[in-house]
Amino acid sequence: MLALRIIIIFVLLPGVLLASICSRTEYGVGKQKPHVVKVCCRGYRYVTDETNNFSCEPICNEPCSNGSCVSPNTCSCNQGYENRLHMPSKGCVPRCSNKCSNGKCIAPETCSCDAGYELDEPTGRCAPICSTGCPNGFCESPGKCSCRQGYSLASDQTCVPVCTNECAQGRVCVAPNTCSCHERHIDIGLECLPATTESDSSSSTETTHPPVTTMTDCGFADIVQVKCLPEFIKNLKITHLMAIVMLLALIVLSCLMMLRHRRITSKDVERDKEMNVWGSKVHIIN
Repeated sequence: MLALRIIIIFVLLPGVLLASICSRTEYGVGKQKPHVVKVCCRGYRYVTDETNNFSCEPICNEPCSNGSCVSPNTCSCNQGYENRLHMPSKGCVPRCSNKCSNGKCIAPETCSCDAGYELDEPTGRCAPICSTGCPNGFCESPGKCSCRQGYSLASDQTCVPVCTNECAQGRVCVAPNTCSCHERHIDIGLECLPATTESDSSSSTETTHPPVTTMTDCGFADIVQVKCLPEFIKNLKITHLMAIVMLLALIVLSCLMMLRHRRITSKDVERDKEMNVWGSKVHIIN
């Protein structure tokens, strides 16, 4: 661009200046001879500088903002600007290489986005705005999401996964063709059973699933039964295990203390017997 300007200034400009001055023959009154007068050609206007030097400058009907008028109705634009509609007779406007779609180019390589769009700094383009962020998809236009394959658009403009086969009772579609148990449900084999809590048992009187044998049904003393042992193992929690261990330790400790007490008591009895025997012998001797 700079080289082109140098060529225009030093090569073409002298020719343009010469072309801007035309000759006109004027005839005098009476016997005076005609003489030639230098005037500005059509499309140029007469100007004088501070020293009253004569010159002609081109006229552009549309102001060459961000550029200069180099010949009649022909603008030469500054760097970063271009002729509007690529017509030299039009003024100079900023140039944006990405065409600034969904916005307006307000300065070289600078876009001002329309309502509903925001500037994407890495690309310099105006991207649409979606309040949901369009997870599992992308924002196609302001407030409208377009979903990736395996997802469908919900009424709240979010992309939800699609399962070709309907998920079984107690399960929800969490990813394309992937079902998982509801929250507060336990995956046991092919079933999703609700996790039993004290609040659930007190507030809920009905269930959509068949009754499940639990530790409450069996009782601690019945865990050795065939029907209760599997459920005991499934529903056993760390807290239950710790309670059982502590109970067993307490029982063992009690047994040890009882054995120790019995041993001490038996020794005292034997000692008393021996004392009684020796006492009777001494009495007889006396």
